[in-house]
Amino acid sequence: MRISVFGPRKITKEDTLKIQESMDKIIGELTLECITLLLGGASGTQKIVEEYFKDMYDIVVFQPWTMIKKDLIKEKYDPTYFFYRNIQIVDNSDVVCIYDNGNKDAEVYKVKNYCKNSNIQFWELDKV
Repeated sequence: MRISVFGPRKITKEDTLKIQESMDKIIGELTLECITLLLGGASGTQKIVEEYFKDMYDIVVFQPWTMIKKDLIKEKYDPTYFFYRNIQIVDNSDVVCIYDNGNKDAEVYKVKNYCKNSNIQFWELDKV
């Protein structure tokens, strides 16, 4: 089972514990032996999940396209490339977990909208 995780980059120590506990609960409820976590490698939520589960499950980090192919950045940085990467992560997931901080400008909000508009089921976890 492939599980993707999205969440805010700026989090507190309390948020870290919430993320770890809720991911433990979700994975425990799935009771699967073969789990792969799909992440974008961002700081905050995704880094916490990556570090916490690195010795337990397979982890695939989808690099932003701009890190794979530098000439994608012509004259200025375009955050659209990160959204395309997130779409790729969601489309390759069996389960999408989203931690929402309520910031409508965040990538998290865009991922949630993409899931809603594409009829992709996602689990919205405790707000961090």
